[in-house]
Amino acid sequence: DNPAISLKQHISILPPLPAGLEATAFRVIQEALNNIRKHAMATEVTLRLELQADVLRLEIHDNGQGFDIRSVQNTLAAHSTEESMTHSGLHGMYQRIQEVGGTWHISSELGAGTTIEATFPLLKSAADLTQREREVLQLIVAGLDNHAIAQKLSIRNETVKKHVQHITQKLHVKD
Repeated sequence: DNPAISLKQHISILPPLPAGLEATAFRVIQEALNNIRKHAMATEVTLRLELQADVLRLEIHDNGQGFDIRSVQNTLAAHSTEESMTHSGLHGMYQRIQEVGGTWHISSELGAGTTIEATFPLLKSAADLTQREREVLQLIVAGLDNHAIAQKLSIRNETVKKHVQHITQKLHVKD
């Protein structure tokens, strides 16, 4: 709604995203654009949203007036209520990104604009498991140990261990 700001967007074709991640990415973009409109005095904004390996990468860059990033980072780290209200938009973006397991990096320089980069992990779904891995996972959920699973599926104990290893890797879980 601000014709003085040119918006360049580079948005990859994305698969359906988990609802929570989609909402978070939308809100981060929304807040960043709102901050740019209100504070940056920018004339150009570049928005990138792309899939890279197993992460969703978001980058928003403006050519505005920038700010002293160290003082803002100290304020955000201190969680001071009064001071964080000054930077509530950035604080909200930071919290949203962290809540979905994402990371962010913000860089800014006086007179040279601001860049916000966020990455969000995309967990593989159970649909990526083979049929045998799904069978093993169902038996694990039912409470069976590796030996009982091996007997039930007529496979070796070592084979069960390999399936469990693949399941934990594909679903990004530790055990």
